[in-house]
Amino acid sequence: MTVSARPSEVGRRREWSEQASFTADLQRAFRDDAWRNIVPGFPAVMLRCTCKLANAVAAGTILAARQVRIKLVKEWLPVLLVCKDNVSPMLPSHKTLYLEMEETFLRIISTLPMSDAQVLLQQCLSFSTRNVEDCPHLITAFDTWFRRATQPPRMENLD
Repeated sequence: MTVSARPSEVGRRREWSEQASFTADLQRAFRDDAWRNIVPGFPAVMLRCTCKLANAVAAGTILAARQVRIKLVKEWLPVLLVCKDNVSPMLPSHKTLYLEMEETFLRIISTLPMSDAQVLLQQCLSFSTRNVEDCPHLITAFDTWFRRATQPPRMENLD
């Protein structure tokens, strides 16, 4: 599946996993007060679509290579955080969506090698900046990572 990147890049195609410029544009738009007047529900719609994609990747419905999973979390985590920081008041349905996205990102992170998971989990610490009680999924993710990190590496028989 491919999508066009920008009108200025007509003729060139990008993989759906190459989203750095798109997510950067979204972050700028979500920080701008003007979007609230034009399309107030846009961040929620965007996050719902992203959540469906991320859930499919986390569940294995969409098979994604390690690098694609890393990019998905790495590029979309800042968008999630900008939305969370710039949407007020926080509606209960939005809070549920943010929590689902956080949990989904953490599930994707749990499928990654230890070194990649460590880097991405550090970026997820911002989930708990408001209220630690709202982040049991983050505590579980760190517990899982720590448990994996303290286990001796397994030598698998490749015969």
